[in-house]
Amino acid sequence: MNHIIERIKDDKEAAFRQFLEMYTLVEIDESEQQTLPLADYFKEVFDTALDKENEKFEQAGERLVLNNIKNEIPYIVLINELSFLKNKLIHLLLNIQESDGVIFLCHRFDFFENKIAQSYLAHYIESLQSSINLRLASLSDIAEKESIFHYELHLKWLFKLSEAIRLKDPSMAPERDPTQCHFGKWLLSDAKAIISNNSKYNKLVKLHQTLHYLGSKIARHLNKVDENFHISVTYLEKADLTSMEIGAELMLIDNKKMIASAAKDTLTGVLNRSLLDPIFRNQYEIAKATCSSYIFAMCDLDHFKLVNDTYGHVAGDTVLRSFTKLLQENLRASDIIVRYGGEEFVLILPALNYAQGKIVMNKLCNIVQQTAIAHKEHQISLTVSIGLIEINPDLHSEQKGLEYFIHLADEKVYLAKNNGRNRVE
Repeated sequence: MNHIIERIKDDKEAAFRQFLEMYTLVEIDESEQQTLPLADYFKEVFDTALDKENEKFEQAGERLVLNNIKNEIPYIVLINELSFLKNKLIHLLLNIQESDGVIFLCHRFDFFENKIAQSYLAHYIESLQSSINLRLASLSDIAEKESIFHYELHLKWLFKLSEAIRLKDPSMAPERDPTQCHFGKWLLSDAKAIISNNSKYNKLVKLHQTLHYLGSKIARHLNKVDENFHISVTYLEKADLTSMEIGAELMLIDNKKMIASAAKDTLTGVLNRSLLDPIFRNQYEIAKATCSSYIFAMCDLDHFKLVNDTYGHVAGDTVLRSFTKLLQENLRASDIIVRYGGEEFVLILPALNYAQGKIVMNKLCNIVQQTAIAHKEHQISLTVSIGLIEINPDLHSEQKGLEYFIHLADEKVYLAKNNGRNRVE
């Protein structure tokens, strides 16, 4: 292979530079034309890919993989980057009509990529099992577990699947038939009465079928002598994501049931402030268990005292009832609305990030502004200021508590008021 390496020598540096600029996460310092250390690992692989001694290439590859795992760079990102790197080398070889070199390179990378998958799989199983234990611990702190109980069972199902992969023992794989597990039987019976929305029900059925399909695919590959680690790691990652999505859907179902049965504020019909603390703690633990964020918002009606002073307290009550009706009409049935006090309301919107929450709240502001509230012969105009925060259990400590997040949201309400009201901050 030395003669091939010599023939592509002049073009290699330019090809590698282009690879770094176009296809990797490596940052390049344009002022000094230097790269960060991660580039050195790729360079080692690039320079030894056609080396006759496989040991040098394997050692370079191992250093690259260990560095990526250490820096939590996803498996699929590294595989894609190496695919682009391989393609750069193939083009160089094709330019000099070295078909034997192309075949050699493809065989070497096929073996290398399976070794990468094996390394990532071992690391992923360890972190996944640790994560599952943390999620189960979070679910154990939830007082009321109805639909979300099925997510708990599937976390245990996922743990068994990962253990079967770790031990390479297909007999340890959990139930593969989606109609025979506890959740599958529930979906075919009681769930139909609980989940009245057909699209939601069908989505859950599809997610559940997908989860068991992924488990079956993995289990079948555990029987093979030449195990494809790429299949195991990619399908296990998909199974984890699917499991969390099922958990998020079940959380929304439980929220809807909780809202229907919980004590209500006598004037507005939304949840009573006394329920906010347990609801918040419950939501936090579920978000932690499903690895999801949620929105916590404080709404304050603008110039509400002026409404009372101008039209009377009966008019004020009409405005509050009308506002809560607008909230209920424009939020999901699983979103939590709590009357915090007077003209203040707390909203909890599960499974949404800040950008998504901002869209929902801006839309709400516009609707409130455009809706005149009738009281006797008057048409009362209304606006609302909203303080919005995203709570991510991975970033926020639960020790902060409800009061801490109320304080943050309240500060944003004051910012909205100071910036002209009728806005989201």
